[in-house]
Parts: sequence; structure tokens; C-alpha cells
Amino acid sequence: QARRRVQRQQRVLGIDRQRLYHIARGDDDEGRADGLRRWGLGTLGLGWAAPGGIKHPSHLLSDVADAALGGEPCAFVLAIRDPLEQPARCKEHWYEAATKHEAAEIVAKIQFLIKLHSESLKLSGGPAAGAPNPT
Repeated sequence: QARRRVQRQQRVLGIDRQRLYHIARGDDDEGRADGLRRWGLGTLGLGWAAPGGIKHPSHLLSDVADAALGGEPCAFVLAIRDPLEQPARCKEHWYEAATKHEAAEIVAKIQFLIKLHSESLKLSGGPAAGAPNPT
């Protein structure tokens, strides 16, 4: 993850059909195990306060508003809605891939998953279809 005005942080961006995961990356085998341990604790809400821990270890794909290539050659940005704020505000998360091709591939995959998720909501009659909110 490439943060503006702050030291760059080495992360592995995990993607599945439901979530995006930020996993701390170690330089050696012990570091990888430590990163996975922190990720597991962070997922349970226990590891974010630890030194080097990740405050938000995952985001729902339904909270990802957009994915786009950034201004730098290997950079890309994800706009992620904060579900706790009303009205929902988007925060930009900047990332840097190893190559331009890898960045474009990641953005294309995330855009596909965003589209897939919004289409499944439309078919199920969820919020994207304009269904009334049961309150």
C-alpha cells in the first residue's frame, strides 16, 4: 500500500469474491508467518493495536466504489466507502504494483468483481435494485 505523506508499507492484497484483504508482508519465512498471524488476529479484531498491525485488515467488495489506475506508472487507487458514516464517504487507498501490467490486471479484476456484485444485488432485489428499506 502506498500512502501519501507517510512511509510506504509492504502489503499483500488478497482478493476473493466477497472481500479485499490487506496482509502484512514479511521479508523472510518467519516474517511471512508473523504477517499471517497478525492478519488472523486483525481479522478477529484483536491485532490492529499491535506494532505493525493493520487497522482495517479487510473491506467488503460491496464497499468498494471504484478502482482505477493512478498517475504513477505502477500505481492504482481504490475508492472505498466507509459504511459507518452517513452519508457514506469514500476514502482513497493508493497501491503500487510491481509492473504496469500487474496494476492494470488487478484493477480489471476488481472492476469485474464490483460489476458482478452489483448485478447480483439487482437480481436478488437488494439495495442496488431500488428495493425499499425495511425500517
